[in-house]
Amino acid sequence: MVLRSGFEEFFTLIGPDLAGKIAFICSDMGRPYLAAIVKRCPQALNILDRFLRVAELNQGLDEVRADEARHMVRQRYEPVLKNERWCLLKRPENLTDKQNISLRELLAYNLKSVRAYLLMEEFQLFWEYESPAWAAEFLDAWRKRAMRSRIEPM
Repeated sequence: MVLRSGFEEFFTLIGPDLAGKIAFICSDMGRPYLAAIVKRCPQALNILDRFLRVAELNQGLDEVRADEARHMVRQRYEPVLKNERWCLLKRPENLTDKQNISLRELLAYNLKSVRAYLLMEEFQLFWEYESPAWAAEFLDAWRKRAMRSRIEPM
């Protein structure tokens, strides 16, 4: 007996005719989901889930910040990242005045956390694109910068 994912079951339930009419899909970017989409409705445009992407970037940034903060403590550096979690994770427009000052001070340092923060903030521009072609260009260029940064969670 072969176990199938709920996503595969969905496509089995609706059948190939209806699956062939699907124009847009918003899904997790997990390999099983992508494989099912390509197999069952290759004509559909897979739309990135903004909430999941932003949550993943926030989680990656927080991992970088926490690792770097622990490293700074072990190396007896000034703990500039201590108590600064939210000034990096909040949207800039939601920062308090104190957090804004802290963020400006942090941005003066050449830290992995700062570089990860800048990558995350730059990614927010992706959601402004209306043209799929320009969005794809932006995403490809951003991905290359993220890979070159060698900041693993990003």
